[in-house]
Amino acid sequence: MSGAPDLENVLVGADGHVATVTLNKPEQRNPLSAGMLRFVGQNPEETNLIDGVAPYFRLAYQRDMGDQNFEVGTFGLFPSLFPGRDQSTGHTDDYADVGFDASYEYLGNNENIATLNLRFTHEDQNLKASQILGAASGNDSLDEFIINGSYYWEDIAGLSVGHFQTWGNADPLLYSGNSTFKPDTAGFIFQVDTAPFMDKQEFPVRLNLRIGLQYIAYTEFDGASRNFDGAGRNASDNNSIRLFLWAAL
Repeated sequence: MSGAPDLENVLVGADGHVATVTLNKPEQRNPLSAGMLRFVGQNPEETNLIDGVAPYFRLAYQRDMGDQNFEVGTFGLFPSLFPGRDQSTGHTDDYADVGFDASYEYLGNNENIATLNLRFTHEDQNLKASQILGAASGNDSLDEFIINGSYYWEDIAGLSVGHFQTWGNADPLLYSGNSTFKPDTAGFIFQVDTAPFMDKQEFPVRLNLRIGLQYIAYTEFDGASRNFDGAGRNASDNNSIRLFLWAAL
């Protein structure tokens, strides 16, 4: 059958009500093959292929102080990738991501809960393979900052507000579709949600159902607030609203 995935290395097992699927390619560290990517609806040419391993580290310190908790940490990721899974150049795009994060949580009586989280990441990019392929100018960098806070009243209704910002240097090849040739994007996320049945006793089991409404407002997109693509589109044209529902047993 045309386009059928190669499932030779896929192992499927079941243990009671639990099913497991294993991509059994230990010699390649069990990666998703091009066939498997197509099977799940992903174009392999829109993904990258890791060369060897992608070293990662994570260090964190956490402390409980009665009804409060805080955490600070640092992390790093250092992958070498074949862009678009193209190995024809004999080179890779090398990335070095280093960042830190912190969080604070006020638990109170475990019903009125407030949280604050932030994260900053800096990425250095040595895009040798993409440069040879004509898709990037060479060395670039990218920074990301995210902060968000939330408050939940009696563990039933909550309000969350967040800010996100990404910025980096101009690259007329990598960001050729942006009028400023820059990746800068920023905006805010607002969310209200509720778990209306969390304190109800008439159900035979605790009904963990949450309903929410989320709004994302962009103040900058792909390097500009207005006319970011040179065709008249503004950052605010990407604003979106989402109604969601999830449940857990």
